[in-house]
Amino acid sequence: MPNEVKIKTPVTDTGVDDKTTDTTSKQEEPKVGEPTGPVGNTGEADDTSDKDTSETKEVVVIDSNEYTLNESGDAVDKDGNVFKTKSELEELSEEDDKSEPDDSKSPSGEERDVSISDIEKMSGIEVYKEGKKVEYDVSLEGLAKREQDIKTLGLKEGEQSAIKQFFNSNPDLYKAYLYKSKKGSLDGFSNEPFYQSVELDTENEEQLFNFIVDAEVKKGSDPERAKSIAKFFKAENKLEDEGKAAYEYLTNQEKTEIDSFAKQEENQKKEQIKKETEFFGTYFDESGKEVIVNNEGSVYNKIVEKGSFGNFVIPEGGLKVKKGDGTEQTLSRKEIYDYTSKPVTKEGYTQAQIDEMKRMGNTDALLYQYILNLTGNDVSQLIERKILEEKGKMIKKRLVTKPTTSKSHSKPDKDNKKLKLPVG
Repeated sequence: MPNEVKIKTPVTDTGVDDKTTDTTSKQEEPKVGEPTGPVGNTGEADDTSDKDTSETKEVVVIDSNEYTLNESGDAVDKDGNVFKTKSELEELSEEDDKSEPDDSKSPSGEERDVSISDIEKMSGIEVYKEGKKVEYDVSLEGLAKREQDIKTLGLKEGEQSAIKQFFNSNPDLYKAYLYKSKKGSLDGFSNEPFYQSVELDTENEEQLFNFIVDAEVKKGSDPERAKSIAKFFKAENKLEDEGKAAYEYLTNQEKTEIDSFAKQEENQKKEQIKKETEFFGTYFDESGKEVIVNNEGSVYNKIVEKGSFGNFVIPEGGLKVKKGDGTEQTLSRKEIYDYTSKPVTKEGYTQAQIDEMKRMGNTDALLYQYILNLTGNDVSQLIERKILEEKGKMIKKRLVTKPTTSKSHSKPDKDNKKLKLPVG
């Protein structure tokens, strides 16, 4: 192991004690062999009446042992013997510099560029928005933007966690949420007791009586029969025991219903994800990251993987499209897939769906599409308005035009009944 060399801050030797002391000064450490102050007596006159006989010494630490630098820059021990010469100290200092790791350099000693990918690997955090990984510049602005996005995502996850914790702490409100999810509104919810929030009071006969009635109704009895059963238990002095049993039955049933509904919601969500995955070939996990499944026949499989659908083939280089400002850009197959399948709104609409809704905002286009759906894309029965207008013009023209002839007919003269013959 090479010798470890550390240079201590120079200390003043008063001649009383030869020990050295460390300071916490952040002044630049002196190089080996370069004294930071006068060594020995400078010989300069002192203007004061008392002469200062102290001298400043520079100390180096080699393998935990302290040595003083003499005027030549050599390291000497307490007895004044030279332990390391100035040149030897410089060599040791260079070796120490080489052995100290520099995070900004690669093992070969070359400068290393730190990338966002390096930061992601070290932190384990990748930022996704709407299923697409966010890329950042390696700059102060880029790093600041990444921190802001991470904070936002953290707050979002915190909100979800807080909601879950809130419902766990307030099961009655969770039941209200479940009630509205099933019924569509909270109408009538106030009449629904929440037994888990009710504290059992064995001294309260009315409460015990009602528990028995409610339990019997839940088991299938009609309200009148349920009341008769409760009255019977009261007459038999079994109201407390049967009331406690009814309370346990009601709370257990309530927990089972809530768990069942939560499980049903979870299964419905899984089924929805399954259907979307089968159709689109991708899905988004809880963090918003897009997971590619690429199942056969899915939208992703046809557009990105195979680049073909029906009788059409998408060029490997993508499609050229015109932007709103009239400029042209080329979309890759993946970008085409994102256009058709990636949600871009909170409601989950894709850009293709938004464009289609805009197009269908035109009633003519909407009705035309409806007719195509109705007739199975058969438009042969539809007659274009232009053709009808041309036919109408031709018929109208025939009706208003009078026929002309070169022959003339004379009416017979009533007064002159003689036949007039033409004279040759």
